Amino acid sequence: MQKIIGKVRLTTVLNTKSGKNDVYPVAVRVYHGGVRRYYNVEGILCKARSWQYFFTTRVEKRKAEAEKVKVFFNKVAKSVAFLVESEIFSFANLDEAISKGISQYSFVYVDEVIDLLEKRKMEMQKINTAATYRGLQTAIKKCYPRRVRICDVNGSWLNDFENRLVEQGCSTATVGIRMRTLKHVFNTLIDMNVLSEKLYPFVNYTMPKATRRKLALGKELLDRVKDSTATDQYLSLWLLSYYMQGINFCDMLRLKRSNVELVTGTIRFHRLKTTGRTKFDEETVIPITDNIIRVLADFMDLNEWKKIPGDPYLLPYLDDSMDEQTKWRRTKTITRTVNRKLKILCPEGRITTYSARHTFTSNMLHLGASLEDIAKCLGHTSTNTTRYYLDGLDYSSIAAYTSQL
Repeated sequence: MQKIIGKVRLTTVLNTKSGKNDVYPVAVRVYHGGVRRYYNVEGILCKARSWQYFFTTRVEKRKAEAEKVKVFFNKVAKSVAFLVESEIFSFANLDEAISKGISQYSFVYVDEVIDLLEKRKMEMQKINTAATYRGLQTAIKKCYPRRVRICDVNGSWLNDFENRLVEQGCSTATVGIRMRTLKHVFNTLIDMNVLSEKLYPFVNYTMPKATRRKLALGKELLDRVKDSTATDQYLSLWLLSYYMQGINFCDMLRLKRSNVELVTGTIRFHRLKTTGRTKFDEETVIPITDNIIRVLADFMDLNEWKKIPGDPYLLPYLDDSMDEQTKWRRTKTITRTVNRKLKILCPEGRITTYSARHTFTSNMLHLGASLEDIAKCLGHTSTNTTRYYLDGLDYSSIAAYTSQL
């Protein structure tokens, strides 16, 4: 068997450099740049005088061995083809490719890996994460008309991509999301044994960090939202999220009867964002307060809702006839509508649905709750995550005291 890939020649031979008594290992010889490297097929030996009949014999045992050699030859050829096309061929990389099974995934272009990861996330019903990969795909195509090869991505390329995103008007936060997603793509390539750690492009790259802006609503603005809920159901959704410990809209809209424990007076659920990330997916618990019941009354008759058969949704926006993509699109539409209403209500500030989470954190701290208790309310496994929200606090009440110093 023989094959030429670029400037690399592959041949099945007897490795006469090893073996004894006229019996030698069957190997794939790879020739490149004046250098020969032999890759033995594990467990396959042959006598020199029988070699010419190795692939034509009718002996069943030898036929099985010949088939094993063909499989190994194709594996080496596939690895060589990937390395040659990616312009990273070397015997060191080929050694790693053969030992770690690089041939399982023969990626050349970055978009191929992104497509695979997006597909996987869709299969796992991780619609938001899949959308992040899709956003990265769109951004790369917009910045580079020609397909980007994996071998093209290095430190210089990353800086160039970042600059192009900025030139297109992307915010620092958006650029950070794109670069972190791309970093995960290359981490996955290493995990798949497709890329050597020596070629990892993010070694000396610094991720852009957005300046954290104030997201929590002060008392005056919060009262303005509360007053507006009487005439605007979308603002009532924001207020409900606030009373429900800053629950994300994607979780809130998916709450069903099975999440409500009337005996204990609590709502229990697992956050979509963190499901599957850890071995123990901790449940988030929300006590059902009078404020929650009062806002829910704007959407339904709770007594009638309790009589509905099956497992009805708590809010009338999703239903079980929808697939996950439809639910995701409906959630995004509602989120955009709420954000638009908030902008009209407060054109001078950048408040969004996520501000409910920061406002809840701010007010809990002002009321004396510990960081550990707040972390539990938010569904954080570490208080380090909760500390992020400290930069979004409303400091008007603090200023009222410090101004008197």
